[in-house]
Amino acid sequence: MRRLLLAAVTALFVSGPGTTSEAATDDEIARAVAEVIVEEFPDLTLDVVGRALRKTWASIQFIMYHEIAHMLIHEYQLPVLGWEEDAADTLAVAMLVGNETDENYETLYAAIQDWAINRGDPATLTDAHFYDEHSFNLQRAYHATCLLVGRNGERYGPIADIMQMPDDRREKCVHISERALDGWRAVLKPHLLPRDVPRTGGAFALNYVQPEPGMTYLLGQMLMEMKFLEKVEALIAGNFDLPRDLQIATAPCGTVNAFYRRDPPAIVMCYEMVFAKFSQFTNYETGLAAREEADRTDATKPPETETGAAQSRFGGAVDQSGWSITVTSEGEWAGRDASGNELRMPSTLTTKGLDNARRCPGRGTWPNCFSD
Repeated sequence: MRRLLLAAVTALFVSGPGTTSEAATDDEIARAVAEVIVEEFPDLTLDVVGRALRKTWASIQFIMYHEIAHMLIHEYQLPVLGWEEDAADTLAVAMLVGNETDENYETLYAAIQDWAINRGDPATLTDAHFYDEHSFNLQRAYHATCLLVGRNGERYGPIADIMQMPDDRREKCVHISERALDGWRAVLKPHLLPRDVPRTGGAFALNYVQPEPGMTYLLGQMLMEMKFLEKVEALIAGNFDLPRDLQIATAPCGTVNAFYRRDPPAIVMCYEMVFAKFSQFTNYETGLAAREEADRTDATKPPETETGAAQSRFGGAVDQSGWSITVTSEGEWAGRDASGNELRMPSTLTTKGLDNARRCPGRGTWPNCFSD
């Protein structure tokens, strides 16, 4: 199977790296890749794989914004009052909402959906989850939702609806969002590249490291054809004149990861991460398609409640552990295990202590609002 898949990939990209994207859009490239995957895995449908690929692309874009945030914090020695991982999430959201394109909307939506799907099983929490430098995934999802709905309630309201964020919380997010964005505006303003001023700082080196044969090879080629690293470079170079050279790479890492390395500076997206996101969204979209088909064929099924709809959209019904968890607006949770037994725990997953952002017409991405 791996040999057949590799042969199909070779045929798809026979013209060589970079040439397909000159004639094809990202959507067209994704569809061509989806056709190869469906041909080798006929149990999957073209629609499911296509949606999974688009969400994978959007999800890893947000991950790169998060790593860019780490890079900016360290290269410019920016102050971080609190956990750096939370600060990087906030800065990543702030950069994306400053340029309200459909693509950026999908990137933000995919990040929140990714966290919500991977919210974890409360019954399996260990000390390691509490002392990890990252907040819980569900907290990260609510934090980002608050940033978005506080900035533009009309545009991002549907995401807050899916996350079942109550109105009183949304009202508080307006103030929280403004403070979060204004804080990053003030900190980054001295480091922004002024308009029409040439760059004189560090250079960029892009490196698509050869992936292993098989599915990771196919996904790696897709990133290359879509010019994934070139887009990351353009984002950074269009807004900042870095003090040092920066390498940006996609590479096999031996683990599911993406990271910023301080010395020498590098931002790396691991192929294992790309494959993990694709597998996750393929499973999710497969489950969603099955539920939609069941809804069409089961005329006796009662209408889905608002809570049920949110769970269906964000993983409650496709949690691979078989557990079904509901989180209330106050952060308390309840649910049932794979056998239907009620779960009762003495702890809560809190949704309190969130933050937010706002609009600007500047060049390219959000930081350029400073000069407007």
